[in-house]
Amino acid sequence: MLYRSLQNPATRLCTSFLFFSTSALMLALGLHFGVKPALYSSGIASFLLTCLLISSEPKKALLLLTPIPFILFVLITPGAPFADARIAGRLACALFAGVGLQLFLTRYSHNTLFLLAAALSISVITGCTYSLISHPEIFNDRLSLHFNNPQYLAFTAAITIFICICYAQTLPKILKHISYVIAPIAAFTIMLTVSRSTYVGLLFSCGIYTLIFHANKIWKYALIAILLLAIAFPLLPAQQQNRLTNTISAPLQDRNIRTRLGMWYSALQGFSESPILGNGLRSFTDFDIQYRSSHLQELKKVSYLTVSDDLTHRWPHPHSLYVSSLFGWGISGSMLLILAFIPAIRFSKGRTKHFLILVTLFNLGYGLTDVYIKSDEGAFFLFFPLGMAYGSILYERYSDALKDSLPEPKLLNAFTDKTACSNLK
Repeated sequence: MLYRSLQNPATRLCTSFLFFSTSALMLALGLHFGVKPALYSSGIASFLLTCLLISSEPKKALLLLTPIPFILFVLITPGAPFADARIAGRLACALFAGVGLQLFLTRYSHNTLFLLAAALSISVITGCTYSLISHPEIFNDRLSLHFNNPQYLAFTAAITIFICICYAQTLPKILKHISYVIAPIAAFTIMLTVSRSTYVGLLFSCGIYTLIFHANKIWKYALIAILLLAIAFPLLPAQQQNRLTNTISAPLQDRNIRTRLGMWYSALQGFSESPILGNGLRSFTDFDIQYRSSHLQELKKVSYLTVSDDLTHRWPHPHSLYVSSLFGWGISGSMLLILAFIPAIRFSKGRTKHFLILVTLFNLGYGLTDVYIKSDEGAFFLFFPLGMAYGSILYERYSDALKDSLPEPKLLNAFTDKTACSNLK
């Protein structure tokens, strides 16, 4: 019965649609254009196919229920009813888009991920070339290109590096060589963005990853990192060089850090008012303004804080994954978020597990001083690798039902080769 359902022409058409929508999603992320329709199309198509697959043997898919309570908690937002429903929708679509890639498109997953890396490199090359010709002054400050925010550009470039680390060896020969060019482009991009949060995330993720899986080569990788920093630092504008050195030598003198401390102070006060259920992450802006207006003189007496007395200045979030989670969803939601990752990290295998570990560690390091979760891209980068991990687990459990029902359109086959397919398991 299940086999016949998967062989249904409408179902196969939906699977092919999932492939094209997921491919479009990767291109959209790299190009920073059209992410929303691609994310929702991919997530909804995958959700429908997943429901069809697990309907006959739902017990095999109970593990997939682990991240659902957190998404439902964010959807309901008990501390501020339905305030974060948009975030929940984005997280759900990102989760199921990842599930679909590993569950229904396993043969093409590595090549599909490569589209993100390729699209980003094209964006950087064309953007930098155009800027050199038309607006060379853009390189006198932090690089952001059409991403409009250096943090977003740096985050996408970091994910590109992780894709190259985990999947380059599984790609066809030509794409493998291209990935060896893409990784340095992404690293160069991150250096020019001068995104300190991304620097911390990369050092944290790559450092711990190396300790876990390549401890015998840690000194080699450390030397390479030091050499890259030594080469890149003199290329940065003088203002950005000072910004980096001041961060290390006198962090409490840095205005951005002091401003973040002010936001954290305000957010933690909100957490103390609703520690169990939180306040809803999208409620932070109004809470922060109200708190500053009623406690401004008190805040100005704290020497290490920089608090704006301009109450029209609105902060969208507390600029920390940890503080944002506590303020938005309290202890209950934060625990559900942590629990969502435990089975995926424990039971997933191979490159999918390594990719999840790298991205998760990066989010933990990056999240010390920033958060990227309210947008479509931010939700994707947090929950898509998680969905891939759950998808890979489900693929093993439902392999008998899937092996004869995966799509084989000529266009898909043209995009892959036998070498890549044989290395997926």
